[in-house]
Amino acid sequence: MRKMTILAMVIAGVSIAIAWWLHATKEIMWLIALLALSVFVSDTSESPTVLEDERKEEKRNMKILVGADGSEKSMKAVDYAASLALKNDGEVLLVHVVAMDPRIPPSIWVTPEIEARDRKFIEDLRKTAENMLNDIATRLREMGVNVKTRIEFGDPAEQILKIADEENVDMIVVGVRGISRWKKILMGSVSEKVANEAKVPVMIVR
Repeated sequence: MRKMTILAMVIAGVSIAIAWWLHATKEIMWLIALLALSVFVSDTSESPTVLEDERKEEKRNMKILVGADGSEKSMKAVDYAASLALKNDGEVLLVHVVAMDPRIPPSIWVTPEIEARDRKFIEDLRKTAENMLNDIATRLREMGVNVKTRIEFGDPAEQILKIADEENVDMIVVGVRGISRWKKILMGSVSEKVANEAKVPVMIVR
C-alpha cells in the first residue's frame, strides 16, 4: 500500500512538471495531476475483485472424501461432508472399503467350486456396497451436492489414505465407529490412523 502511494505521488509530480514545462496554468496543472491519479486508482482497483474471484474458485474446487459403511456414525459423517460441500460449492467423494483381500491365492486345496463360491461372495460384497453408495449418492444429489463414489478392497485406513492422495482431496471425514462390535473396534482404529497419517485435515464425527 505504501509503495502504491509513493507511485501515485510520483505520477502526479511528473504530470505537474510536464504541465509547467508546457507553460500551463495552475488549474490545468492540477487537472492533469488529478486525471493521472484517477487512471492509476482505476487500474489498481481491480486487484480486490481478482482476489475475490480466486477465493470463489478455491471454494468451487473443494473436494471432501467421506467414509461410508451405512452405520449411524458414518451417515452423520456423510451429512457433515454434504453440508460443507454445499457451503463451498464442493464435491463429496463417497468411499466404502471392504476390509478383505479380494485375491484368491492358488492352492491345491482351492477347488474350482470353492473358487467360484469365493468369487461370488466377493462380488456380492461389491454389489451390496455399490447399492448402499448409490442410495446415499442419490439422496445427496437431491440436496444439490456433487457426488462421486468409489469402492475398494483392503485395509480401510490405508485405502482411504491412498484414495485421498489419488483424488487430491481437501478434507477427509470419517465416523468414529462402524456397525458391529468388531467394526466398532476396526473403525475406531481406522479414524485414528487416518487422522495421524493424512496429508489433509481430518474431521472425525462422533
